Amino acid sequence: MSGSVASPCLSPGLILLLSIVTALVSKLLGFMLLFAFGFGLGIPLLLIGTFSSSLNALPRAGMWMIEVKKLFGFMLFGMVFYFLNSIIPTTIVLLLATVFMLIAGIIYFYSIKKYDSKSTKTLKNLIGIICIVLSVFLGAKTYKAFFYIEKQSVDTFWLHSQQEAISIAKQEKKYLFIDIGAPFCSICKAIDRTILSDQSVRATLTKFVNLKLDEATCPKEVFSALCKKYEVVGYPTFLLIEPKTGDLLARWGSELYDVTPKKFIQILQNY
Repeated sequence: MSGSVASPCLSPGLILLLSIVTALVSKLLGFMLLFAFGFGLGIPLLLIGTFSSSLNALPRAGMWMIEVKKLFGFMLFGMVFYFLNSIIPTTIVLLLATVFMLIAGIIYFYSIKKYDSKSTKTLKNLIGIICIVLSVFLGAKTYKAFFYIEKQSVDTFWLHSQQEAISIAKQEKKYLFIDIGAPFCSICKAIDRTILSDQSVRATLTKFVNLKLDEATCPKEVFSALCKKYEVVGYPTFLLIEPKTGDLLARWGSELYDVTPKKFIQILQNY
């Protein structure tokens, strides 16, 4: 607790490690992880203290550190756009990214001073040009996204009505495979791309009736009732259900991302 308060630079890593230790529920593993963490933090200090002459080899503080801070600032804005893409339309995210890159390029050009060294001026000009070029590229994609609506192919593999899916499953005497997700769930999209879009996996899933439910589009009452009945607490959740009795046969979550298509096929073949 004192480390989290006293060392802001250390806090994110320490909090992540503490959450891992909590999830492991093992005092021994928790002790070993935290011991290794502390040992790793101490080694650089021990080396520098032992070989004090090595300080001369370290880079000196200077204006280059400001540029490093700006680089990490760009990375943070990249994370902003990444998370925004899960909650607002992609066209708006593209527009915001275009404006951001344009402003960043102008600021870099404007920040060039007469007293800057030749290498500094070259670096700022280069970064400014890259930002402007990226803004033009993103601007073109934004224009296309706003004014050229591509006809998207409908994925007929999935049903989107729970009532219809249950009715078909009962008639065909098949189990019901349900994919429960949400628009903001990045791991849901990743599993769709890597596992559920695999042709061999889909060929195996044809032995079931496949239902995809999205929190944003599914009727709230239906979605809430299903989540309550099967104790769905997070996304993604994949359920295999006996439609006549409603019994839960199998459940998977985000761990499916680490399963290969071949392994998932073997699991499905057991039902």
